[in-house]
Amino acid sequence: MASGWSGSEAAARGEIRSTPPPKRLAALLLGVLDGVQLQWLLDPDEVDLRETVRGFIADLLAPPEPK
Repeated sequence: MASGWSGSEAAARGEIRSTPPPKRLAALLLGVLDGVQLQWLLDPDEVDLRETVRGFIADLLAPPEPK
């Protein structure tokens, strides 16, 4: 069996945030994808679809700031 990426394991190691919960994360990601795609369709020269979504995911999943 191939091993895949596990968000819960990465969160336990402190590599990503442990919040939001997976269902909320999925809803947020789908909402962002829909919104950015619509912006890109309206003005593809002004919206970098790939970088915008990558930036959102990186910011959302960034490890917590040290206290």
